[in-house]
Amino acid sequence: MTTKEKILTLLQKEDTVLSGEKLAQALSISRTAVWKAIKELEKEGYHFEHLANGYRFVSDDRYDQAALAAALPMIPTIQIKEAVESTMKEAKIAALDSVLATPALFLTETQTGGHGRFERPFFSPKKQGIYMSLLLKPNQAFQE
Repeated sequence: MTTKEKILTLLQKEDTVLSGEKLAQALSISRTAVWKAIKELEKEGYHFEHLANGYRFVSDDRYDQAALAAALPMIPTIQIKEAVESTMKEAKIAALDSVLATPALFLTETQTGGHGRFERPFFSPKKQGIYMSLLLKPNQAFQE
């Protein structure tokens, strides 16, 4: 687990403010390393309150790969992208390449060319829904 992930986990667990000093002591790192990790997490879209006595995690609406992996241990591959043409297209490409472990989940905030059954256009506005495809590979041939 990286320093960023450890800091994020600690801040998500606590509902109170954690000082940079407490975070640094808990992880045996410098306060500067804590500050840098917080800045990197903010660049990734996480939100924190910066208070005089420390940091507090503010709930956000982004997909968290680590949280999804923990909640869905039966899915070894989880791919999250901000925008794709179509999650179904991503899944088809992965199925043809056969490089990913299955089942595999493809998740995005918006699709530029999403489609439904019979290739009907599917409007996918950003952050207005859950746009995903699940790739499964059965262990049996279709004839069985």
